[in-house]
Amino acid sequence: MDFYEQSQEGRSIRHHLERNVFLVLFNHEIRSGFRNPLQRGWIAAILFLGSLLTLGSKNLEAISALLVLFIFFGSIVTLVLSSFSISGEINRIADSLLSKSVKRWEYVLSKTVSQAVIVAVVYLLGVLLQVGILWRLNFLPELLDYGNLFFFIMLVGLVLIFFSSAGVMFSSLFSRTVLSLLSGFIVWFLLVFLFLATGWNFMYSPVEIFEHFLPILEGSWDVEFWKIILFYAGSSCVFSLVSLLWFYQRDL
Repeated sequence: MDFYEQSQEGRSIRHHLERNVFLVLFNHEIRSGFRNPLQRGWIAAILFLGSLLTLGSKNLEAISALLVLFIFFGSIVTLVLSSFSISGEINRIADSLLSKSVKRWEYVLSKTVSQAVIVAVVYLLGVLLQVGILWRLNFLPELLDYGNLFFFIMLVGLVLIFFSSAGVMFSSLFSRTVLSLLSGFIVWFLLVFLFLATGWNFMYSPVEIFEHFLPILEGSWDVEFWKIILFYAGSSCVFSLVSLLWFYQRDL
C-alpha cells in the first residue's frame, strides 16, 4: 500500500468517526472532563500524595494508603463530577437534541461511558504508576502475589465506576444538580460512611473490602468474589439502563 492509499484510508476512517455522533460526543466529554478544574486538582493531588506516600512508606503500605484516598475521597469526587454531567446542562440539552440531530441514547450513553473512562484512567494512572515505581525500586515484598494485588485494584476500580454510574443516573433523574448531589451522597453515606462509623460487616461495602486488603493479597478471605463483582458491575449496568429509560421519557 503506497502513501496515497494510506492517506485515503486514514481520511476515510477519520470521516467515519466524525460522522458517528456517539463518538463525537464521547470525545467531547473526555476532553471537557479532563479540563474540569476539580478533575485537574484531583489528578494533581493524587500524583502529589502518591509521590509522598511512595517516598515515605517505601513498601506495600503506600499502595494501601493511596487506595484509601480513592475509596473515601475519590468516590466523592467521582460523585460530584458525574452528578453535574446532565443536570448541569439541562438548559442546553433541548437545543442540542433538536438542532444537532443527537439521539437521546447517544447523549446519555456518551455521558455514562465518558465518566467511567475518565474515572478509570485517573485511578489506574495513579495506582499503577505507584506500583511500578515501588516495583522498580524493589520496595515490594518478594512473595507478593501480583495477581491478587491487581485483582484488588480491579475491585476498587469497580467501586469507583459504580459511584460514577450512580451520579450520572441521578443527574438524569433530577433537573436540579443539588438533588443529584444529595442523592449521590445518600448512596455514599449508606455504602461507605455508615459502615466506617459503625463497624458493621457487609461484604459489598468498600469499607469491608478495604479492611480485607491483606487477606485478599494472601488469598485467605473466604468469600464468593463473583458476588462482589456482580454487585458492582451489575449495579453500574442497571444505573445506566435507568438513566437511558428515564431520559427517554423525560420532558425537556
